[in-house]
Amino acid sequence: MLNENHWHPKHRKFALQLLKSLKNAGYSHLALALYKNQDSVINNQRDYPTFSSGYNTRESFFAHLIRKAKDLEFIIHGHENYDNTINRKLGQAKNFEKILSEDLTAKLFVYASLDHIVEEPTSQEKGMAAYLKELLPIDPLTLNQVDLVSDIDHEDHEMVLVPYHLIKVDKKFKKKVDFFLLNNLEVHFKGIYPETKRISIHLPFELSQKNSSKEFLVSVYNEDKFSIYKSRSVPILSTIEFGSNNSIELMLPEGKRH
Repeated sequence: MLNENHWHPKHRKFALQLLKSLKNAGYSHLALALYKNQDSVINNQRDYPTFSSGYNTRESFFAHLIRKAKDLEFIIHGHENYDNTINRKLGQAKNFEKILSEDLTAKLFVYASLDHIVEEPTSQEKGMAAYLKELLPIDPLTLNQVDLVSDIDHEDHEMVLVPYHLIKVDKKFKKKVDFFLLNNLEVHFKGIYPETKRISIHLPFELSQKNSSKEFLVSVYNEDKFSIYKSRSVPILSTIEFGSNNSIELMLPEGKRH
């Protein structure tokens, strides 16, 4: 189990980088936060998300996570609980219980948010992982990349793994997980796609002049997907740029763009 902060795409990049190794280790199931029944759509109808797939999946690197998982033939599961008659976290754990009960040999990678992966109840709540340990005789491997933040040089230490027992004495970190993870990854496509290219995009004169002292959002889409879903497509990349220059440069995967 790996958690994320919704506002840090670098967390999703790390999950992306794990996929191939997990697949080679026998993992075949990936659980994500999706809207109801969207796992079936992604598994059976199309191998990429749209704005209808979920809230988190509208962010570019979350969408890349799904695309990569489908390329590696993972079975995608939505882990959200839509049964309002039971506790939300218990319902999520029951979803995992169902997956693992149907396939006793299944290896499941759970990518969840914040404290969902905490293995023991806290003073505020009991998390999804804590309920799962009550339902099944398993002890999930849990990595928390949310609660430790660092500004160390990312070139030398992109990832630092800290065992729970080394810092559990601090009351701020009384969240039972196996490891805390310092994630210092840069958010780009290196290590995700084998072929990337620096693209220079010339801005229309009116746009660069009108926004000469302002920030504006640039979104790049896959041309084939955009031709079908238009504004409901999830962009390959979204970035904030300044209009002071007549052009911008972006590193993008090879392929058709819109």
